[in-house]
Amino acid sequence: MINLDSNDYVINKKDQKLLKQFEKQVLNSQILYPFHQIKHINCEFFHFIKGSGKDLLLDFVMQPKKRNVIFSELLFISYKY
Repeated sequence: MINLDSNDYVINKKDQKLLKQFEKQVLNSQILYPFHQIKHINCEFFHFIKGSGKDLLLDFVMQPKKRNVIFSELLFISYKY
């Protein structure tokens, strides 16, 4: 179980900006899979990572302390969706 409240690490401004861009992209997109929301979010994330979100993926993979915080933010975006 992931403890989302114990993340002491702070995401840098670059990653915060990228997460906000992804959130905007997901929430403003047309729902391509109305009965498969996770598939839609994954598709949007894949397109985002291929484009402007490469740095976010690198930080997620290469920096373990940031990984949990970034993952928590991505979960929060999916709950909003």
